[in-house]
Amino acid sequence: MAFISKEAKVGMFVLVGILILAYFTLKVGKIEVTERGYIIYAIFDTVSGLDEKSVVKMAGVPIGNVVSIRLENGKAKVRMSIKEGVEIPADSTISLASEGLLGEKYIEIIPGEEKEKFIQPESVLSKSTPGANFDEFVRKITIMADDIKKVTESLAEALGEEEGRESLKEIVVNLRDSTRVFRDLMDANEKKIGRILDNLDRLSADLGEVSGESKQDIKILIANLREFSDTLKERTPEIASKIESTMNEVGGFVSENREDIKEAIENIKSASARLDSTLERIESGEGTIGKLVTDEKAYEDFSSAMDGINRQIKKYEALQTYLDYRLEYQEQSSEFKQYASLKIRPTVDKYYLFGIVDDPVGNVETTRTVVTQTPPGTTVETEKVEFDDDLKFNALISKQFGDFSFRGGLMESTGGVGLSYFSLSDRLVLNLDFFDLTRDNNDPHLKFYGNYSIFRNFFLTAGYDDFINDNSDLRTFFFGFGIELRDEDLKTLLRATPPVSP
Repeated sequence: MAFISKEAKVGMFVLVGILILAYFTLKVGKIEVTERGYIIYAIFDTVSGLDEKSVVKMAGVPIGNVVSIRLENGKAKVRMSIKEGVEIPADSTISLASEGLLGEKYIEIIPGEEKEKFIQPESVLSKSTPGANFDEFVRKITIMADDIKKVTESLAEALGEEEGRESLKEIVVNLRDSTRVFRDLMDANEKKIGRILDNLDRLSADLGEVSGESKQDIKILIANLREFSDTLKERTPEIASKIESTMNEVGGFVSENREDIKEAIENIKSASARLDSTLERIESGEGTIGKLVTDEKAYEDFSSAMDGINRQIKKYEALQTYLDYRLEYQEQSSEFKQYASLKIRPTVDKYYLFGIVDDPVGNVETTRTVVTQTPPGTTVETEKVEFDDDLKFNALISKQFGDFSFRGGLMESTGGVGLSYFSLSDRLVLNLDFFDLTRDNNDPHLKFYGNYSIFRNFFLTAGYDDFINDNSDLRTFFFGFGIELRDEDLKTLLRATPPVSP
């Protein structure tokens, strides 16, 4: 390895030091988790918005954190660390919840009724319920609004146009007049009804005292009954006259509005007939609803379409967006190389990446000149290497299989492929990129590097770039850092940004 310079050796020593530091950092983290808690698992259809280190709560109290999220058999398997001493009933239910409408997601454990049997370490919580979904709520409200609209349209059709509205108005007016007549009747007999109620009050009071003073109370009771019967006897003709007068008024009301009442009944019959006709058409398979009810194939097609819509909604809910920036210091050229990328992750195991690269070395163009002089026959060979710092572009698609992921596409404005290996609960990622296969007078571009996450949004990077190139000016060690922002981070930044004054 005589071609490795002193600076390259220093860079290699720095890389080894970073890897050793990452290893011991994880070791310390693992020991702490083991000593302070235990691990349990849960299975969800989707964990959209949930991240590693998210809080686990029971009865609203934090009891642990999410350690990792893996894809297993098409579902999300969540690994959680629970604080030591926290006992979770075996029949508890686990759910995905959020802090407010746009808040961060967390795991909520709803404790069960079991008092003697508890969840054991390394076991799986089998009872889970889906979390609240704002888009699903809006969809249901829209369906309800459509149903209400259909009912109001049917009611308007049943009542008819102007004629139906006038009939309804006349019915309301007649009902108002009837209530006024009954109210006047009650007002006219208010004093009589009051006396009757007073007598009933005295009668009930006397009956309550029977057990104390039997004979005297019975005499009083008989006297009260006699008084009541006398009063009733005196007032019977008057009451009968009032009742007869009321019945005459009601009869007159019915007689005066006979045609209106008859018309209202006819309207009701007509609406009922139209409803019967509509139901018959549905039963015979006419119209869209009739086909759905009677045609099995139409029903299956409709169900298939609804399933497709539900799948698209679930894919949209699982869609995640990432923005990241990475800065690398190139040891050979003492320059900085920068990356800015947009990553769209439709599923847990796949993503699309679009980005730009600012490379100080840029594209390399080598010119070789050979000059032959005779006599005596000498050869002069010169070589000229030129660089440009134009921006380069990335457009990649990646698919993950277990701990490995493969990517390919446009890599620094040339075709290329890459391989990544995830380790230490995905905190350490080792990468190998292979691109620029047809560059002039040089071997393909190979780059080996590792990324280590210090915490959620910040990571360190280091590696060896173009390490099989014969040109020592292009081989270089590098190190640097990166920042990654996710959907939740962007929401937080937008909420924290003050509104612009008009």
